[in-house]
Amino acid sequence: MGLTDSTYKKIKGTAQQVKKKTAGKEQQVSDVFTAAEKLLLHTVAHHWLIAKGKKSTNAVVKKLVGLPSCLGGAAIRWNLMTELAGAIDRLLEENPAPSAVEEAPAVEETAVEETVAEAPVAEEPAVEAFAEVVPEAAEVVETAAEQENDDEDEDDALDGIDTSELEFIDVMAEPDRYREMLEMEARGEVRLVSRYRRSSRSRMIQSRDNVQEYYSILKNALMSYKGVKDRLSWDYDSFNKGRVKVAKITAKTRTVYLYLAIDPATLADTKYFFDDMSDKKKYAEVPVLMKIKGERKLKHALELIEKVCGEQLGLPAVKDFVAQDYAEPYRDTATLVQEGLIKQYTAAVPVVTVAVEA
Repeated sequence: MGLTDSTYKKIKGTAQQVKKKTAGKEQQVSDVFTAAEKLLLHTVAHHWLIAKGKKSTNAVVKKLVGLPSCLGGAAIRWNLMTELAGAIDRLLEENPAPSAVEEAPAVEETAVEETVAEAPVAEEPAVEAFAEVVPEAAEVVETAAEQENDDEDEDDALDGIDTSELEFIDVMAEPDRYREMLEMEARGEVRLVSRYRRSSRSRMIQSRDNVQEYYSILKNALMSYKGVKDRLSWDYDSFNKGRVKVAKITAKTRTVYLYLAIDPATLADTKYFFDDMSDKKKYAEVPVLMKIKGERKLKHALELIEKVCGEQLGLPAVKDFVAQDYAEPYRDTATLVQEGLIKQYTAAVPVVTVAVEA
């Protein structure tokens, strides 16, 4: 079965964004692929040998990735994870080349004063026109870019570590056991690894860019309609009119997720780009998902809030409504764990001392 035009455009748009962001970093990209390949090969070899009843992956790993056989399987995988992380960090380092071209007028500010002064006047109408009239292809490309890094704030991955037999404890619920684990780690007997379950509020607190600003704008827009109430749960900020679902809001690192009670079919072939969540039971009543990272998407989201509250439900505006700032100051993960806004689950991985062959 072939790709649809829409899927093809999304893939093409994403490829263009990746190409643009990695321009001049071909070697760094190659390093990431090489490091990932090594880690994948080692992991495959490890699980294959376990399935065959072997105790060590050294022999196969030595042939696959060229590492010394004196290292244990877990040690090799940990080193490869570190290598991959380093390669990714080098890839994500700031590359001044593209921005230097885009910000050229700022460099010439003192030398060519008239050009710098006139540049904004020439550009403002063009930006406004683009915001009002957007070709379909441009919308697809922008959306592909907006979805980048959506998951970068997901809980620690623990790739390369077999967690099937590890016992994770809630560090706040079992402080004594956690203290014992910390003491064992201090003695070099174990290495502690953690998973985190983050609340919607904690994601807002640790978000970046304009996430909290957009959240405040959207929440105020919903609360400005008479009868709309909000309830903050672990996963969402939910908005209801009595028993009628109106919207849900949550966030990831750089993106506000707004779920609206609109029939997706009514938005087909419109300017609104959204994800249809109808097949997900928990979103059945709010199936239109808007992922908001920029001003244009924010504008569209506000229009759809008006569609739900004003047109569908016929709710009047709150008289003399006063908007509030719902932003909270940033706090680190350890602080949010103490506040109960993040649940930390920690396990102890035994440190195995491997004898080095003479």
